[in-house]
Amino acid sequence: FSELTIPDIVTHKETNYSVTEIADNGFEDMINFYGSLTIPNTITKIGNFAFSGCDGFDGITIPEGVITIGDNAFSNCTSFTGVLTIPNSVTSIGNNAFYNCINFKGALTIPNSVISIGANAFENCKWITEVTISENVKEIPQKCFSGCARLKTITIPDNVTYIGNQAFYGCSTLSNIILPDNIKTIGSYAFLNCKLI
Repeated sequence: FSELTIPDIVTHKETNYSVTEIADNGFEDMINFYGSLTIPNTITKIGNFAFSGCDGFDGITIPEGVITIGDNAFSNCTSFTGVLTIPNSVTSIGNNAFYNCINFKGALTIPNSVISIGANAFENCKWITEVTISENVKEIPQKCFSGCARLKTITIPDNVTYIGNQAFYGCSTLSNIILPDNIKTIGSYAFLNCKLI
């Protein structure tokens, strides 16, 4: 297969229906797609494991209007390149949502619309160099950015009170981080092998 474009409307028995959700496991392990993945702006939810293991896609735009990115939604999509842009409509990023998306590059901004980020959400995104986290996030869960080996700078907002176990484990080039005064808990090995701080 070549690139995948998900339609915004489907027709059944001469009736049009708006496509608003990509179901759990909808395209999981569809390894024969190559090129770009186009998601219409009618989508509000990307389900658990929706595109997990689709390692042929090299580009994605998550449209404004998406509210929920489910657990493992894009995990092991190892060929995605360029900058990962999360739209201002997203409120929840699930566990392992972008786990092992090893070729996203550059700066990642988690917009202020986001109120929760799941464990391991960006683990092993090796080429992300800078992260700005939503001001409305209160917890950075376990292994959230573990293995982000080129991450140099992260901005943690004042509302964060908890940093989970191994949250930044193996971020070996991290050199610029300021912890807010409101931090109450830093988990085990949260900054293990962060050699520059």
